[in-house]
Amino acid sequence: MRDQQRKLGALCKIEAEQNLRDSGLTWCILRFPFVYGDQDGHLDAAPNQLASMGWHPARKLSLAHHADIATAVKLALTGAMDGRTVNIADDSPLTTYEIAQIVGATYNSSGDPLANPWQGHMDIGLARSLGFRPTIPTAYEAARQGIL
Repeated sequence: MRDQQRKLGALCKIEAEQNLRDSGLTWCILRFPFVYGDQDGHLDAAPNQLASMGWHPARKLSLAHHADIATAVKLALTGAMDGRTVNIADDSPLTTYEIAQIVGATYNSSGDPLANPWQGHMDIGLARSLGFRPTIPTAYEAARQGIL
């Protein structure tokens, strides 16, 4: 059931994006990763959520702090991203295990091979070429600053 819901959600997003492109309006599409920060609890909840979905401890996930979502939206409002679909993320995807470590949780290890090592990664090369630079480059930096 959950897989069907995810597929339906993805199809709805694809259709909505195409409708926007075809609308004749000035547009840009920002695709966000796992967003966290400002004590919202998202990173704290991630280890349990990812474990319930059967994520391998070495599977990586792109992240972005709330502050960098705001940075990306402000840049998009200047027109720098018009007519483009742009991935937004910080500089360093983290493994499920690293996320658990950052929030002081445990995560089971696994000797199984990682089936798709790129799943969960977002390429932010286009965003960088358009002027986006994360102000909080990693979740480790957010932890050092106390802004998880």
